Amino acid sequence: MKYDIFISYSQHDNATHGNWIHRFHDKLVADFRSRSGIKLIPFLDKENINAGDVLSGRLKNALNETRILIPVLSPTYLSSPWCRQEFLHFMDQAGELIVDDKCRIVPVQLMPYDHFEPEESAAREVERITGFLNDNSIFYADFYKDPLPIRPDENEFGEKIAQFSKDIFELHKTIREALEEINKPADTSEDAIFIGYTASGSKNLRDGLIRELQHQRKYGKINYRILPDEAPDAPEDLKTMPTDQLEDFLRRQLSVGAFLQASEGVMVQDLDGNRLYDLTGSYGVNLFGYDFYKDCIARGAERVR
Repeated sequence: MKYDIFISYSQHDNATHGNWIHRFHDKLVADFRSRSGIKLIPFLDKENINAGDVLSGRLKNALNETRILIPVLSPTYLSSPWCRQEFLHFMDQAGELIVDDKCRIVPVQLMPYDHFEPEESAAREVERITGFLNDNSIFYADFYKDPLPIRPDENEFGEKIAQFSKDIFELHKTIREALEEINKPADTSEDAIFIGYTASGSKNLRDGLIRELQHQRKYGKINYRILPDEAPDAPEDLKTMPTDQLEDFLRRQLSVGAFLQASEGVMVQDLDGNRLYDLTGSYGVNLFGYDFYKDCIARGAERVR
C-alpha cells in the first residue's frame, strides 16, 4: 500500500485551533520514526493535493491505498460532507477493517461530538459512522481537555502523541504482517478463478468480490489464484489486449477441462472429475449456470409447441 496513514480532518477545525491537525501530523510522524526507525508515509491533503486536481478522485485513490485511517472527530468533522465521505469510503472500500482484533480506523477526538445533532440530510451518514465506532467498541485517542483541545505546546500533548504513536506502530506492524501473508506469491499449482472486467458502474462490485475471495483464502476457505490481478505475467491492461494474446494468456493461467460432463450452478465438471468455475459469462463467471439456460430453452420450446 502507498500510504501508512490517512489523516481525515476538517479544514475548519485546523484553522480554528491554530493549525492543530498539521502540528499533530508533524509530531506523530516524528515520534513514530524515533520509536521505530521507520519513516511513516502519511496522506494529508495540504501536501498531497495540488491545484487543479480532481479532489474526490485523488482522495478515493489515496484511501484505497491506505493502511490506517485516522479521523479527527468533532461536530465540525461530522457536519462536513467531505469528511463523512472519506470515512465511509474507507469503511466500505478498504477491505478487511478488523485485523487480529485491531481496527484499521483509529479515531482522535478533537472536540466532543456525543450530543451533535446532524441536519436531516446528513443523519444517515452520521449514524453509519457513529454506529460503526460504537458497534465495534472502537476507542478514540482523546485530545480534548475542557473547554478546548490540548495545545500542541503542552507537555500533555507530547505524552498523548507518544502513546498514540505506540498504538499506531503496533497496528501498522499487525497490518503489514497480515498483508504480507495475503500477498505471498501465488503457487502456480493452485486452481485459479478469472474475475472478468466490468463496466465502470460495476467496478466496486468487482473489487468487493476480489476482496471477499482474498479474505476467504486468507482463512483457508478457498485456494484460488485470482486472475488477472494476481497473474505474475499479467499485462497492464487486458481490456485492450488482442484476442489471440488474451487467449494465450488464459491458457497459461487456467486449468481447462477438455470435455464438460456435468454442471451445477456456477460450477462445471470435466471428464476427469475436476470441478471448475464456469467462465463463459459475458464478464467472467456464468452467474446463472447452464441449468438456468437449459430450463429457459425448455420453457421457450414448450411455449412454441
